[in-house]
Amino acid sequence: AIGATVYYTVHHIIVQTTLFLSVGLIERRAGSTSILRVKGLMRAAPVLAVLYFIPAINLGGLPPFSGFIGKFALFDAGAQSGTPLAMVLIVGGIVTSLLTLYALMRAWNLAFWREKDDHTETETLERIAYLGDAPAAGVQTERRVIPRIMTATTAGMVVVTIALTVFAGPLYDVCARIGESLLQPVHLSQLQEEAGQ
Repeated sequence: AIGATVYYTVHHIIVQTTLFLSVGLIERRAGSTSILRVKGLMRAAPVLAVLYFIPAINLGGLPPFSGFIGKFALFDAGAQSGTPLAMVLIVGGIVTSLLTLYALMRAWNLAFWREKDDHTETETLERIAYLGDAPAAGVQTERRVIPRIMTATTAGMVVVTIALTVFAGPLYDVCARIGESLLQPVHLSQLQEEAGQ
């Protein structure tokens, strides 16, 4: 369980960082942080669509990505303990994963698939009833050129998130050893004895 926690923590930090970087690219390209104003990016910036989509489905825990591997390992450890609290946490984790995936895919759909149109924000809110009373961002920034280094950094992080999946076996073994060492820490005197031999 501790090894699974270490693996999932590493996965979560890397994938969240990647999503923050991709959202920064989207904001620069679209000129706004409001989901009401960001639209039509699939045609305008298909690379950004990929740079957001991969970490989003990874964070949501879809197989075969590292998010699924880490969550499955945590759920498996909880199921092996068999306590009622563990079962409640497993169900809560599954529901949270589904809600996370839903929210991220909804944002992706609005930003990338929704076509640009001539409607005002009020008309857009009326047409997109599921946004309800979503606040519109009052500040519209100008669209800015995205420096290549920003795109390259984000793409590099996407590659790292994929590497977490491709090399999950060896990485998980390392995390399991870390978990074991956290449960049975080696004392300084033991290290000195081993060094003296």
